[in-house]
Amino acid sequence: MSKGQSSALLLLIVIMIFAGMIVFLFQLTETVTSSKYTNMFINNLLITMMRTDTGLTEPKCKRVSDLVFCAYFDPGWRCGDMDCFSFAEHTMDHYISMFSEENLRYLLIVETPSFIARSQSGEPVRLEIGDSKLKEEKGKTFSEPLTLQKIINGRNYILSVKLIVKKKK
Repeated sequence: MSKGQSSALLLLIVIMIFAGMIVFLFQLTETVTSSKYTNMFINNLLITMMRTDTGLTEPKCKRVSDLVFCAYFDPGWRCGDMDCFSFAEHTMDHYISMFSEENLRYLLIVETPSFIARSQSGEPVRLEIGDSKLKEEKGKTFSEPLTLQKIINGRNYILSVKLIVKKKK
């Protein structure tokens, strides 16, 4: 084997190694599909909404997460000129339309994760803000449940919040 042939063979081997590495790296990278992007968007939308300040100074009404606690545990509490539940509903409508470029229908479900709270009639206590028809519809997207924790009067309260979203037609 001459010197030229061995150089060409070595060059061919190096090119094959680089091509193999490129193919391997492309297989490792995963493209973000539309559904994964939508799930990521909805999870971030829920987290952003819960951390957003409402503009009020009362501790029960200061952030959206505080409003969710207030609407769940004390819906009659007054936040400004509205009760807690109505103010939470109004605030969710405002922030969903503000944070999302598309017109979205949504349903925010709040419940206790560790036990099922029941009303006096025996029904599970669950707070739903938004379009309740979304529970039965197909083609909707869920967020991962977000756990909110708050200490009120020395007691630890935990709520699970889930956002269901669907584009308006």
